[in-house]
Amino acid sequence: MAVGGGLGGSFSGRLTPHQVSLCSLLVVYMDLGDREPGTLPPTDEEQAAERHLFEVLFREVRASSSAQPRHKALSDLKRDFLQSAPTSSSLDSTLWKAFVKQLQTIDSPDELFNLFATLEGSIARDPLEASPMHSTGLFGQFARRCILAFKAASFESAVKLFDAVCVYVRELDESEEASLPDMTAPTPSSSSSSSCGSEPSVGALLQQLMRDLPQILGAVPFPRIDAALRALQDRCPSSQGVLFLRYVNSLQHRMADQAG
Repeated sequence: MAVGGGLGGSFSGRLTPHQVSLCSLLVVYMDLGDREPGTLPPTDEEQAAERHLFEVLFREVRASSSAQPRHKALSDLKRDFLQSAPTSSSLDSTLWKAFVKQLQTIDSPDELFNLFATLEGSIARDPLEASPMHSTGLFGQFARRCILAFKAASFESAVKLFDAVCVYVRELDESEEASLPDMTAPTPSSSSSSSCGSEPSVGALLQQLMRDLPQILGAVPFPRIDAALRALQDRCPSSQGVLFLRYVNSLQHRMADQAG
């Protein structure tokens, strides 16, 4: 049966990293029910873990879609997920790791497209089909609205959402490794020259990157190129040239991927 409970009219048209994470968690949840024919039925422990994941999703989707949406940090979501588990089963920890791994696959704007394409394919529309992702149920409505919001977004908004998701996931790593020094933190000497206006050679650098980008396609992994461009964008947030280069890089990567 479909999961009851509508979203109402309060859903924001702008996606947040927390909502993207819930979309990823929905994919993990649907994978649990996608068992091969002839396989053994789930054990009591597996059923308990699946039921716990359902309860967490139900609670978080409702909270994220309310009139005053609550958007949790990933570290807070982890704490609530593991602490609310009815037992100390290792399956709950395994499910959490599968969820984080799913989030970590979003290493480019293209992977955001893939996530929502996967989510869209899992929505059931047959009125006679019993599915937690039925289009009329809570999960199905949430997924549909997230998909529509993503499709309606400009490329610039999609890139910004991708960057925000990266920061969202990285926050979990930083919270788990708080005792380690942050090697990515800018030094006092570098922070003083981080503004775009203090770098007169940025324009020339962009022109050089525009010339070099077609040649390094395939030779340098996409995430490495995008990470370098993102670092440059952090230094020059108002530069449309850097955003355009990220768009060109993503477009070339997608065309090459489709050709392969």
